[in-house]
Amino acid sequence: MKSLPGSPTARRRLPWATGEFVRAISAVSLLGGVLLGSGSLGDTAARAATPVTLTFWNGFTGPDEAAVVALVKQFNASHADIQISMTIEPWDTLLQKLPLSLRVGKGPDISGLSNQYVPQYAQAGLIQPIDSVYGSGGIDQNVIPNGVRQVLQYGGHYYAAPMTVDPIMMYWNKTLFQKAGLSHAPTTLSEWQADAVKLSKHANGVDQYGLAVADNNTIPNWPIFIWDNGGDIISANGKQPLIGRPKAVAAVSQWANLMIKDRISPPALSGADDDKLFQTGKAAMEMTGPWATTGFTQAGIKYDVAMVPKGPGGPVTAGNADVLVLSKSSSNLAQAKVFMTWWNSKSAEEYLAIHSGHPPVRTDMTNDPKLSANPWVHKFAVGTPYARFYLGNIKNYAQIDADVITPALQSIEFGKQSAAAALSAASSKMTKLL
Repeated sequence: MKSLPGSPTARRRLPWATGEFVRAISAVSLLGGVLLGSGSLGDTAARAATPVTLTFWNGFTGPDEAAVVALVKQFNASHADIQISMTIEPWDTLLQKLPLSLRVGKGPDISGLSNQYVPQYAQAGLIQPIDSVYGSGGIDQNVIPNGVRQVLQYGGHYYAAPMTVDPIMMYWNKTLFQKAGLSHAPTTLSEWQADAVKLSKHANGVDQYGLAVADNNTIPNWPIFIWDNGGDIISANGKQPLIGRPKAVAAVSQWANLMIKDRISPPALSGADDDKLFQTGKAAMEMTGPWATTGFTQAGIKYDVAMVPKGPGGPVTAGNADVLVLSKSSSNLAQAKVFMTWWNSKSAEEYLAIHSGHPPVRTDMTNDPKLSANPWVHKFAVGTPYARFYLGNIKNYAQIDADVITPALQSIEFGKQSAAAALSAASSKMTKLL
């Protein structure tokens, strides 16, 4: 389900995609942007006599494409003076051509991107601040979860508006739990670790893992452990590594010991490996987003989802967001404000949630009765206020993740280094990169 690199689900499994691909994009974007003025604000400008067409590029080519297309049609039908011309293509194609297109002023007015691209695009001058989209007549920032609100900003300004958000929840296999004499998902950190051990069985050539833990090409797993224990990876201002501090070290050490001694999970799993273990009934628990429900349901797995069990730093989980940004060369800020605000309205959020499975970004919709039309939406909406974003405002996130954090974690998982030694070394490397 996540094996195709061009698919949106694969991209979600790589929200901070690593390697030469992202570095190539970064290199292009860092050449600089086209410095053109933005349009004037206000309802008068937005209600022009001649319809203004906004071009909109995004990579929603997967199951959520139909909902995105339908929403744009709804907007166009209800806004005769502003029309959206949308282009949807695979994420890898989009991200290869978008930076250069924005740099030379030939890109779209609005782009849909992973939140991880906001810092590098903003610093490169490829997108413009949209502070005026918030507040009076615009998006109410007070209903946006704190974690999401942080990744919409860079350098003290808003550069993005919410498009979708996906909190990470803990999936648990009801059948395997029942066989182990467990009647419900764990709710505390100690219970979670004990259940992971109890659900791990290795005998007669059969391997069953209590909790599949991924560390590469995936959404965050290890950062959740660290946050749940009250630790962190990096300071709020993005300038100081915290991954070598005691609470982070303790969290990684605890879970790594369970992997090594109790074999609760194989080491060095990718996101696709993680999914396969759960989908084939070989892992009792996994942490992932709402996009996984379709595949697991089709595979006949009897499962449910729950919040990440609460530790000293909880409740907390990881989040993955797609955002709307405005090209630096666009003169249609007023019209973009109308579209972005409409996209974040309750009616649009309801439609997107019901028809795509993405929970609402708004915290005032957690208990919206209309969301019951999609049985998974409410369960994931519960986690949205607690979502945090791994390296969310760091421009060179890809390099730090691929070259520093992932190798350190794998060294610990394989028992080559202690958590204290590996994370101390990682902290020093991060200091230089930051």
